[in-house]
Amino acid sequence: YPPPPLWYTISSRFFSQATSLGVRASSNTPASRECLSPPRKSVCTFFYSFSHLAVILDGKRGQEALAHSKKIIKPNAWKFLGNSLVVFLMLVLMSVLLENIKLFVEAQYTGNAGMSFAVSLLSATIQIGTGIYGTTFSYCLYKELKSRSKVV
Repeated sequence: YPPPPLWYTISSRFFSQATSLGVRASSNTPASRECLSPPRKSVCTFFYSFSHLAVILDGKRGQEALAHSKKIIKPNAWKFLGNSLVVFLMLVLMSVLLENIKLFVEAQYTGNAGMSFAVSLLSATIQIGTGIYGTTFSYCLYKELKSRSKVV
């Protein structure tokens, strides 16, 4: 048999380690046991969405950053989910619209190297802009939800 794909090997190792951690974890650890099992990993991902901002902005590390993120999101879960969903849908819509415009322009100006370059440049600029917008949105939502939940 051929070896399994790399993503399967990595995810299998992660879940086996996470499950063993969940069995050995004490009740004092911020990562709760229910979030370490594979069927509920999407819920954990949801609660830990701000962990990277906790590391960057608040200087938290590891389990402390995960617990900090969960403390911020849990009381404001519906606001976080609603705002994130709206922004995600806006970014997807912009991406689809941009791709359709790009395909239309490329079809109209087939063989024109200058127009092809201009469309590629416009596409890259808009993608950078949407990345900046998504990052700024995440930062502002983090600050707002952190102030609402009164987490230090």
